[in-house]
Amino acid sequence: MPRRPRYTWLLRNAIKGREPVDGDADSPLLRLWLLRLLVPLYGHRQLILADDFSNEAVARAAGLQAWLPICLETFDPTAIRTHLRERHQAAETEAAQHPLLQRLPTILAGNVQRLGRLLSLTECESAVLVFLTQVHHNRLLDDACDLLGDLSSTRVEHALSVLLGNAPSEIGHALAREGILHRSGLVRLNRQGATNLRAKIELLSDSLADLMHSCAVDPMELLQDRVARCDPPQLALTDYPHLAPHLQILRPYLQQALNGGQRGVNVLLWGPPGTGKTQLARALAADLALPLFEVVSQDAEGDAIEGHTRLRAYRAAQTFLETRPALLAVDEMEDLFGVSMDMFNRARGKPKAWLNRALEINAVPTLWMSNSVDQLDPAFLRRFDLIIEMPIPPQDRRENILRSAGGDLLDAPRLARLASIEVLSPAVVARAAQVVRSVRDHLPGEQAPEAVERLIASTLKAQGHTHHAAAATHVGPAFCTEFLNADADMADVSRALALQPSARLCLAGPPGTGKSAYARWLASELGRPVLECRVSDLMSKWVGENERNVAAAFERADRDGAVLIIDEIDSFLGDRRHAEHEWESRLVNEMLVRIERFPGILVVTTNRLDHLDRAALRRFDLKVTFGPIRVHQAWTLLDRHCQLLGLPSPNEELRSRLGALSTLTPGDFSVVARQARFRPVTGPGAFVRALEYECRVKEGTKPSIGFTPGP
Repeated sequence: MPRRPRYTWLLRNAIKGREPVDGDADSPLLRLWLLRLLVPLYGHRQLILADDFSNEAVARAAGLQAWLPICLETFDPTAIRTHLRERHQAAETEAAQHPLLQRLPTILAGNVQRLGRLLSLTECESAVLVFLTQVHHNRLLDDACDLLGDLSSTRVEHALSVLLGNAPSEIGHALAREGILHRSGLVRLNRQGATNLRAKIELLSDSLADLMHSCAVDPMELLQDRVARCDPPQLALTDYPHLAPHLQILRPYLQQALNGGQRGVNVLLWGPPGTGKTQLARALAADLALPLFEVVSQDAEGDAIEGHTRLRAYRAAQTFLETRPALLAVDEMEDLFGVSMDMFNRARGKPKAWLNRALEINAVPTLWMSNSVDQLDPAFLRRFDLIIEMPIPPQDRRENILRSAGGDLLDAPRLARLASIEVLSPAVVARAAQVVRSVRDHLPGEQAPEAVERLIASTLKAQGHTHHAAAATHVGPAFCTEFLNADADMADVSRALALQPSARLCLAGPPGTGKSAYARWLASELGRPVLECRVSDLMSKWVGENERNVAAAFERADRDGAVLIIDEIDSFLGDRRHAEHEWESRLVNEMLVRIERFPGILVVTTNRLDHLDRAALRRFDLKVTFGPIRVHQAWTLLDRHCQLLGLPSPNEELRSRLGALSTLTPGDFSVVARQARFRPVTGPGAFVRALEYECRVKEGTKPSIGFTPGP
């Protein structure tokens, strides 16, 4: 038998070729590969059965059409094998004497040539890549490879050695972890277990082979479903004044690193969703006049890409972009770093070592993004040049960003209300505004602003932010300290706090007495933003998470100069003598330390002052008790609500009925006013009856349901 020609020699001639060659059975190269699979690699044992072929398409492509269609009288396996060996010998002789017949398709040859120059591929590495793209692109060749059955790593290397004419050691080097095919992420040999050849050697993506065959492309385009060029930013660096100290270092550092070709440049941007991490990365790239490429987290169908696949894409991007000025972005980085963690957050062996090394030698400066750093190994964190926390922007900053996104559709009150929702990202507003602009001409009257709010509310609800989704406007008279029944003059308190930037207030009393409303009004009077925390915002089922959430709230309020409001403080500052779990005492201790050190204005509310830890009470500068409103307050409030609802003034008969309601609060008036939007109140008497109903509910009696007619 003639010596099998080295495929790398044939490849050199193939790349020089100009005539396109079809990828079907008429291609001499494909036919040679089929015959090598069937004869020296013994694929014929699975193809040729006692009275049939296991795959007629492969049999026809191998030149066995004389026995097709199958006829039991003439089907002779021995004669078929003899004929197959003769065809294989002839194909080997032809390949040795006429190597130009082994031409690749022109498009494939050009793409291999460009990729080889970029990655400095050896002839053997190029040959391996060409064969694997053909296996993934050509169903006939893939079916023929399946005839070899399940292969171990050693048998894969042997099979490729026979198919390509290279020594097994060369194939082993081309597929080694240290080789450029593996380091670039293009090709990965699965060394675990045994399976068919296509599954045993993975390409970076399913589309890579198709792109190699379809058109002449820039090598970066081969990664398009794993690494994509980012869109231009919607924000600029000037939209991040709260990060100015960090940006004053980050921008020149990136510029200097790029100018000097510095390796191992990594920046971590972390913070809650919606804080603008992606937009900041794009703004940095635009400011430096550089393209930004992102390791995508979803495929074309919208399905999540697994962490190990994204890690290979990152490696490919680093290799492909090494010689061009660019920045790389990796969002949801915990997916990549998490692949090397066990259930106890301990990094395992070589993956951890590889990631540590990758953060030290990467050629392309990389902006890594994460919602949290809690699950990242400290060994990884210390290898970042800069770690920048992306806090929720201050309310005035959020309002400016939202105005840019949808200011043409939203008036000032709506913008202010939406800006108060910390979890609302500018992208949600921009998308809602875009939808409404497209249908604005079809909306009756001036309903565009309401439509924008409805879309935003729906998105917030879908994201799980149900307490923000309503985005409801205030119903009823504006807040006024005149309607508070407190044991201190709360208007005097606000005037005093205007001169004193630090105070800790504890407001106690039944629900609806105006505690939280006063705290929000106080912030407005002082011209400060509000950071309002509920129990659900701070409590977590994870050990230690409660303390971190509490610390983060105090730090954010301090950074933004906000009035910090914590509702239901008794959930955090319960008497430690009654604690049943150790974490309850730790939480009280953390809260007490934060209260003591907080330099701003803190307002806490509670319905159960007697349940607070005694040490906590000493931390508050002022403790105020709120109670149900007095008769004259209730009468004035009723009159104002009747005016707003277009009802006649209440008659004196109703005053005595209000006086009989010992638990009546301003909150009850707000409840009835909201009900009036969908269940009209027919008169002042009906309004009072609704208030009586609310009071009976609070007192535990069983009232009749619904309004009754009244004056």
